[in-house]
Amino acid sequence: MLWLLLLAWLPLIVFLFPLPPHAAKQLQNEIHATATGEQSGVAGATEESMKQQASREEIEMFTSAMWVRWMQTLGLLAVGLLVGVMAWRGYRHWQWFALGMSILYLASVVFRYLLMERAVPDSWLFFEAGNHFLRVVQANLRLVEVGVSNGSFMRPAWVIYNEILMPIFQVAVLAWLVWLYSRRKPQTR
Repeated sequence: MLWLLLLAWLPLIVFLFPLPPHAAKQLQNEIHATATGEQSGVAGATEESMKQQASREEIEMFTSAMWVRWMQTLGLLAVGLLVGVMAWRGYRHWQWFALGMSILYLASVVFRYLLMERAVPDSWLFFEAGNHFLRVVQANLRLVEVGVSNGSFMRPAWVIYNEILMPIFQVAVLAWLVWLYSRRKPQTR
């Protein structure tokens, strides 16, 4: 079980690449290709220039959001690998560090969904929502949809791993460590 604390963080290394500027341009091109493939009609020159200007602004917005997310992922990866190595090597008090890492990761997930106001373009939404949580969930579903429709499984794998599997794993680690501590507690009565 201890080596799982190390192995769970290794997939994050793969998800650090490509770097955010390239990933944002690629993502925006995929989304626009999907959106224009669904719509029919002839666009005028002014509409096309407005779309290009909007897409540049969206690319800049994606790039800045992706850099923030990349730095968070890099930080969590470094701390997670450190805790995983500590657990794997059996260092003293590794449980406290693993417990803290689980709480930190789960807090970052909650913070990302509930407190952080990341802009989600309206073109990504399946339905209009004023709730930020619903907008982020729709954006994640859109990432999975676009990735699968374009034959790219790296982006959907990233969303599924980062937004579903890793939080479930961290809750399991948290429950496991709390269970271990409850069993170790000496009975003084």
